[in-house]
Amino acid sequence: MGIAQTGSGKTLAYGLPGLLRIKQTQKAFSELISVKMLVLAPTRELAIQIEEVLSEAGKTAGIKVACIYGGVAKGNQEQMLRDGVHVIVATPGRLIDFLESTVCDLSAVSFFGIG
Repeated sequence: MGIAQTGSGKTLAYGLPGLLRIKQTQKAFSELISVKMLVLAPTRELAIQIEEVLSEAGKTAGIKVACIYGGVAKGNQEQMLRDGVHVIVATPGRLIDFLESTVCDLSAVSFFGIG
């Protein structure tokens, strides 16, 4: 667990090893994309911030990141999950919703972080 100023690199400190591992194990882009990394965040604001950092870091490698959180309609978030993502950044409540409705499968997750 890290405690430091905003903008000090905490997200990349735990996120970059996961992104690198996804890139190293990623097969052809035609392969079915599965969730390999899950990051839980206590608030939607923090989830959005983490998603922005991980999306930017993984963009050139073709790593797809989805941010799922409550307080908004589920439709767009559900579609992202159905289309396939490598990384999910989520608040617990919305993640539970998608797990219970079987929209989200975490069986291939090998990296886990708490934001």
